[in-house]
Amino acid sequence: MTDPDPDPTPFGAASAGSGLAPAILAWRSGDLESAAALCRARTRENPCDADAWTLLARLALRWRRPRQALELCGRALVADPAHPEALVALGAVLGALAAFAEAETACRRAAQVRPVSPEAWYQWAEVARLAGRHGMALRAARQVVALRPDAPVAWQGLATVHASAGRLLDAGHALSRACRLDPSDANVKARLRRVVAEHRARADGEGKGRG
Repeated sequence: MTDPDPDPTPFGAASAGSGLAPAILAWRSGDLESAAALCRARTRENPCDADAWTLLARLALRWRRPRQALELCGRALVADPAHPEALVALGAVLGALAAFAEAETACRRAAQVRPVSPEAWYQWAEVARLAGRHGMALRAARQVVALRPDAPVAWQGLATVHASAGRLLDAGHALSRACRLDPSDANVKARLRRVVAEHRARADGEGKGRG
């Protein structure tokens, strides 16, 4: 959870709606311009297409245009004030703008609208972590794991929260679980090695301090 917006659907959910499948496919293939063009075409056809406005907001955030992303989230929420993906996107945008209290409010609302979907909890954990609210971040990250215990990204997110709070041993346990779920992920393995090394260095330092 270090990138402010790594993926609009980190758990593989069709969060932008089936009608946006070509745009989502373009997004996932790295063709962001085509994804944006497809979304714009949909909004011209239907200005109340909250799904398309939401994905456009995600694209704007990926392009480091948070003010534009904020406006696009507003358009999505005018079209559908309870649109869960738009609320999650709004949480990501507000987090990027360091408006953490407002970001948490958006994520909380998204979780209320769709409590069984992990995306809102995942984003909530991130903005709470960035705000230094480690207790709330931990509760949200654990909710993600409870909803998707089979998803390596859920355990990676939990590890990020633990590491941010200085709980390196807990972070290592979470990363170990992610590695077991996806043994081919070299990045997670490297991250686990770094956490273990840092934990050992800290333990050695504390031992020398007591000596």
